Amino acid sequence: MSQPVKQQMEIFLDSLDYDFEQFTVEGFACWLERRRGRPIVFVEWELPPDVPGIWVACEECDYVYYDADTVPIHHTHHRLHELGHILREHSGLSFVVNGDAPWRADDREDVEAEALAALIQKRVWRPAALAVTDDDFVNSVEHYMEAITGSSG
Repeated sequence: MSQPVKQQMEIFLDSLDYDFEQFTVEGFACWLERRRGRPIVFVEWELPPDVPGIWVACEECDYVYYDADTVPIHHTHHRLHELGHILREHSGLSFVVNGDAPWRADDREDVEAEALAALIQKRVWRPAALAVTDDDFVNSVEHYMEAITGSSG
């Protein structure tokens, strides 16, 4: 991730009127729905091997498809990546067929969305990790997952 894009996305996140201390993916999606004036529907789907998620913008709502064949922490990352596209108001229509990989998104848009997904998780991870009183990494990851999904176990 290039430093300028990372800095630009940090500034962008700072400019949002959103409390990341109270973050859940669903809560963030609801906030984004209100901002856009239409619902966001998450759909677990069997996607092609090199496509972890897809955003489909329709007139009435936004669909976020994410790979059903992966672990919950990757579901979170992939959904945040697609929400990053929505947040940045990317085209959502930039997929093309490429000889090496069947799906390839616009590089700049994909880098921004990936940066946003990583930076949002970083904002949530640090407070969650600091709340753990021991050095047990597994407990730290479980605490993070509870914080980001809004549920336990």
